[in-house]
Amino acid sequence: MYGLLNEIQSEVLNYILIQRVVSFSELRDSFFASVSRQAAMKSIKGISEKLPSLIDIKSRGIGAKKFVVAKPVAGLSSTYTDHDLIVSELRELFLSTYKDAKWISEFEMRLGISRSNISTDLFKFSYQPDGAVIYCPISGEKRIVVGIEVEKSLKTKRRIRERLLGIEDALLTHCDYFLVFAYAKSIFTLYQEALTQIAQKQKRNHTQLRCRIILLNSKLLEKETFLKTIEEKLK
Repeated sequence: MYGLLNEIQSEVLNYILIQRVVSFSELRDSFFASVSRQAAMKSIKGISEKLPSLIDIKSRGIGAKKFVVAKPVAGLSSTYTDHDLIVSELRELFLSTYKDAKWISEFEMRLGISRSNISTDLFKFSYQPDGAVIYCPISGEKRIVVGIEVEKSLKTKRRIRERLLGIEDALLTHCDYFLVFAYAKSIFTLYQEALTQIAQKQKRNHTQLRCRIILLNSKLLEKETFLKTIEEKLK
């Protein structure tokens, strides 16, 4: 099947299938830096035209920002696609903010796929997040592993508490921290209340817990605000 594509298109397709949703700008910067924007888009559209059952090109937001969606993984439901678009935006922000950062997708963690010098030990999650980031903080050289979870839908208080207790159990994940990005204020409030109850019951304060709740909004997706927020949450 991949014989329909040239070498660079095969690499791009593999990346899309692993990441589930990728912006056109990320693909252009990663794979087509030496050619024009038009040539990059033509090559990506060529993948979609040759393998329409695998990927689709969608537009979103002001300026119709283009994303490429992996159909078999993300599904056709707008709920799944919107969720994965947010994960994609967070991945781009982390990788552009922390130049030495590595992003591990949920798909890679589930299959134990190892890329470059990333240890496969980091893929042994019992609690599977939407993604994980490995990076060195600005103030030092220590490597930090951060689990990333995007919460877009309301869940029962019991389910939220069970999820947070799983995140807080050091035996369930190799992450140093977990960042839960809440899509709405109501979701943020429920998670924050559950985390406060866990801290009180364990006689700890929030800074001693591994999980941090962050409210997603347009301001957060600005690079300076994002950097400031992440640095404050991971103190």
